[in-house]
Amino acid sequence: MGSQPRSTRRVHGAVIAAGTSTREYASTLDLLPEGVNEAGVSKSAVSRRFVALTTRQLGEFVSRSLGELDLRVVYIDGKVFKEHCILFIIDGAKALRRAVRDAFGDYGVVQRCQLHKRKNVLGHFPESMHASVDRAMKDAYRANSEKLAQKQLLRLAKSLEQDHPSAAGSIREGLDETLTVIRLGANGALLRTLCTTNPIENLNGSIDHYTRDAHVGRKVE
Repeated sequence: MGSQPRSTRRVHGAVIAAGTSTREYASTLDLLPEGVNEAGVSKSAVSRRFVALTTRQLGEFVSRSLGELDLRVVYIDGKVFKEHCILFIIDGAKALRRAVRDAFGDYGVVQRCQLHKRKNVLGHFPESMHASVDRAMKDAYRANSEKLAQKQLLRLAKSLEQDHPSAAGSIREGLDETLTVIRLGANGALLRTLCTTNPIENLNGSIDHYTRDAHVGRKVE
């Protein structure tokens, strides 16, 4: 059989995506039959083929047509066509908000990330106050109506006005857009999913992790 490699020596993207580094890839494969030599399982070979594979798949993904999709929610990295009412979930970046307004006008409905808002507000306080203020904001965001949530947040801002005016201002800034999904009637799992940018940030974190592993493999070549 000479040096003919088995087909299982091809790079399997799922193995790399599961967190296996290019250096450890060979150790995940089954033993070859006696008389068959290994080929193409070095860290450099695995890295080259994985990069080629993901480059091709990414190219197919970003070039696909969106014309037939019926989108209702877009996390900020998404792409949509005009003439539809779209919900954008974004953090507090003013540039992102302006981009949504410029590109979609009244068609773009924005939900500001509640988690980012809470973190921004807490940044105005000493750590000893974080728990109580964060709890008050969480309670407001869990209200069963936009009116009640707004009332609780404005009451909190007023109570902080004298001693922590910057925190009060942060609560009021963009307040209505932190309550969009409540106003739209979302509840349960849908409400928990759409009130923050966590889903896309979790995805980005995974991308960072996997691309870092692949990059480490390439650097070692």
